Amino acid sequence: MNVEAVKKGVNLVWAKGVPLEANWLRYLLRPLIRRELIATQFEVVEPDSIYVVSGNRNLHVTIPRSFLNAVVGVHGKGLIHVGDEYFAGGYDVYRSFDFVLRTHHACWFKIIPEVFTFPLGWADGTPQRAALKPIETRKNIWCFLGNHKVSSRAEMLRALCQIKPHFVHSFDGATKESRQMPPSEYHAVLEDTVFAPCPMGNAMLETWRFYESLEAGCIPIVEVRPWMHYHERLLGPHPIPTVYYWTQAESLIEKLCKEPNELQALQQRVLNWWTKCKESNQFTINRFISEKMGKRNGNGSISPVPSTSPLWPMRRMIELLRHQSVMSAYRRARRPFAALASKRL
Repeated sequence: MNVEAVKKGVNLVWAKGVPLEANWLRYLLRPLIRRELIATQFEVVEPDSIYVVSGNRNLHVTIPRSFLNAVVGVHGKGLIHVGDEYFAGGYDVYRSFDFVLRTHHACWFKIIPEVFTFPLGWADGTPQRAALKPIETRKNIWCFLGNHKVSSRAEMLRALCQIKPHFVHSFDGATKESRQMPPSEYHAVLEDTVFAPCPMGNAMLETWRFYESLEAGCIPIVEVRPWMHYHERLLGPHPIPTVYYWTQAESLIEKLCKEPNELQALQQRVLNWWTKCKESNQFTINRFISEKMGKRNGNGSISPVPSTSPLWPMRRMIELLRHQSVMSAYRRARRPFAALASKRL
């Protein structure tokens, strides 16, 4: 372990602005952060610094070559890459740093010792409550607040609509009336809800909703695929209820609601697991940084990365398809044709 890096701490540099994951990152890196800097034009180049880059564009577009040339010769530099849910590529940029922390798990990153994948976590604005509302006093059995036209969300709403009381605020952003709720109202609903179904996001099974629900004391329900249990692959064994199809969630919720003692026990298992999971990730990440900080010279010594391979487009497509259900894949595939038809009309 690099004891000197631990003693003096590191700079956390927000490149191109502060992302929505900022408070989650502050929690994870709290033991090591010495100070925070903002470098919207990548103008900060200092030793013992971790640069946070957010976005789903190719890293060659996001990070200036001049910055990469400058940072290579600096002692102790890391990259935190968030928002890359579409696996946009340009990962050879990683080789300019001593180590990389990133969200959004994919099998090819697991075999690169200098890259560590951590949970997506919650978005800024998520309350950190000292006490949670008891599950037996919560008003809603389940809730969903979000865009109902994405992935498998329509199937989820159809499957659970008969279970009441529930709270649904669905939108597609097409009109002024169809917009997101303010964060304070959104979190107030979560804190008064027992179950939080967490269908997949735009491209991946992992969403902020999952972690925000855990922080609110809800019991999340997540999708799994027969070929991939994403959350278990990322987080290890967990007590979170999982379903292959949303019709399974209906019977699961109804059964647990008839057994209040079992329901309370499940919530407590979930809460205990999540507390340990956060602590474990914080410890593991800080140990990883301390071990990697300053060990390399950022001169291409990080192992080869997948986006440099001629097979990269195919590997990327396969990885994204693994997250899809049959219906979500169909819905995604027909979008370009629907857009083309509307233009012709």
